[in-house]
Amino acid sequence: MSSGPELYFVSFRKMEKGYFTSSCNLGKAQWITTTDPDSNSSQIDPPDTTNWGRVLVVIHGFNVNENGFEEDFDNLVGRVKQFPAASQYTHVVGILWPAEAHLVKYETAKENAQTLAMDNSTYEFRATLIKICECSQNRRNGTVDVLAHSLGNYLLFKALKEQVAISCVMPISFRYIFSCAAAVNNDSVEENKDSTSIIGEKTYYSALQTLCTKIFVLFSREDSVLEFGYPVEEWHSALGYSGAKDPQNTPSTYTQIDCSDCIHGHSEYWTSEDVYKILAKLVGLTHLPSKKTFTAQQILNRPARGQPYSLWKPLIVVFAILALFGFLYTRATSKFDNRA
Repeated sequence: MSSGPELYFVSFRKMEKGYFTSSCNLGKAQWITTTDPDSNSSQIDPPDTTNWGRVLVVIHGFNVNENGFEEDFDNLVGRVKQFPAASQYTHVVGILWPAEAHLVKYETAKENAQTLAMDNSTYEFRATLIKICECSQNRRNGTVDVLAHSLGNYLLFKALKEQVAISCVMPISFRYIFSCAAAVNNDSVEENKDSTSIIGEKTYYSALQTLCTKIFVLFSREDSVLEFGYPVEEWHSALGYSGAKDPQNTPSTYTQIDCSDCIHGHSEYWTSEDVYKILAKLVGLTHLPSKKTFTAQQILNRPARGQPYSLWKPLIVVFAILALFGFLYTRATSKFDNRA
């Protein structure tokens, strides 16, 4: 059995002045870059990377700190090491970004993701993706796959959309994107027929059509964070909850997998045995599917399981109804008291 892939981290941090710094270790060398205009720091070229072959880039989501990501990353690497030989990676790169490890700071985390994705001065995040792709392309049959979770998909998709808009040459080229629990709108991967140019395009359609061979979207209708939390913030349904609103209007590279049978929580993708079995199958594909939608059980070649009964969902509905009646009653009595 292989000793497993070499592991690397890229860390983006937001400083007090509002600028970002990034550091990366590639072997024994490191580079540090910054968006601080007053800084004298410069990029140090990484070491010889001609031995990079099959690379997996991992991007975490919202409400994750460094320790939490390292735990998820270690678990993922342990599972990836068990993939069949034909599906093995030579390198796994974890990308840590300021996702605000606090539930009430969703908007701040999203702003951080947008800043990193769209920064055109040093475009650090995209520059990192470009460097990784270059490292892999130095080797025959080298490939780069990306696994993004939750709001990490927003960061990734936004960066790819920006890259397509500003560049005629595409230095970023992924083989597969594995999108898990994507915290982006469920129609944001569809073709925007009202758009007249890529630059003005409101969706990620062109980016996902151009910059990857295949994107697999893993979603679950048992994900309560995306079912209830995402609509509160965005007033929209999430891709990671329902899949694409109209799968037939997605890029030719797009396939979605309904994991509702095996995923019953937002973070379960990191630990689910079934998800890693699915990933191992997808990584080892020799013929890409043209079908738009599968279930997890179809990928795993087993009959569908019944959904476990969950009591908390009806309780939430009852609580919401009671809260609404309470609000309306308080408002009505307040108006009556004012008239009196």
